[in-house]
Amino acid sequence: MKRGTPEHPKMIMLMSLLNLPKYSAVGLLEMLWQFAARYCPAGDIGKYSNDAICKVVGWEADADALIEALTQSLFLDKSESHRLIIHDWSEHSDNSADRYLADHQLVYADGKTPRAQSRAAGVPRQAKSRHGKPRRAKSSHGAECQAMARNGSAPIPIPIPIPIPTPTEEECALQGRLGPDEAHRILKERPELHNLTWEQDYLVRRDFGCSPVEIDWNAVAREVSDLAILAGSIQQPGSWLRAQYGKICRRLIEAQKNGGEGWDGLKKRVYRPEVANGTD
Repeated sequence: MKRGTPEHPKMIMLMSLLNLPKYSAVGLLEMLWQFAARYCPAGDIGKYSNDAICKVVGWEADADALIEALTQSLFLDKSESHRLIIHDWSEHSDNSADRYLADHQLVYADGKTPRAQSRAAGVPRQAKSRHGKPRRAKSSHGAECQAMARNGSAPIPIPIPIPIPTPTEEECALQGRLGPDEAHRILKERPELHNLTWEQDYLVRRDFGCSPVEIDWNAVAREVSDLAILAGSIQQPGSWLRAQYGKICRRLIEAQKNGGEGWDGLKKRVYRPEVANGTD
């Protein structure tokens, strides 16, 4: 967190809106910014649901109230394309997030190029100071890096995949609707799966969508949620989820072939071995 932020009027407003002591408001924002540096370095925090953002910062009260307070105090901005973006993230993100965007030829959610990319090209960004006057580009950022090291800045983010576009209605036929559904929300309720994205869940389910059984994804999600408790810390939720879905689908297929019922009320397609084996 940059010097002066705890005393900023925006912080005082956030404390008032949420009825929080200063140390709680400061900690809430620091957790939000550290998460953004690693998992949405462009500042497009709106790709995560309000509930997910609350779990990130440890907020246990009303999710919408938290987001509204962060928006009113101008720590978050509403966006038509990203739903929510972090206010002035392109100016204040830590250098690790900025370097990630520059190395992968990405831009910030507000459309600005990364600072490192601008410096390399010799193009001043002409950002404005708090007095509204153009601020000269720094010739060196060594002192800034040293200050961040002393203050314990966010770690350099591991490479993360660029989120895929929201699936079309045809692609999302196995869920029956666009965007995260009830099954995905069940999974995200588990702290062990808070890093799981909708894109990862969608892609894994799409691969199992042609199984010779009609899968009740809500029931699958509840079972996987219980397995997550036993698994503990899950470092790669997408790969772990694929393995669990695979085991469950194979079990249901075997149960159908052997005349089993699987889950109560499960709608099953007629299993035809010649079709499944591609001989028909």
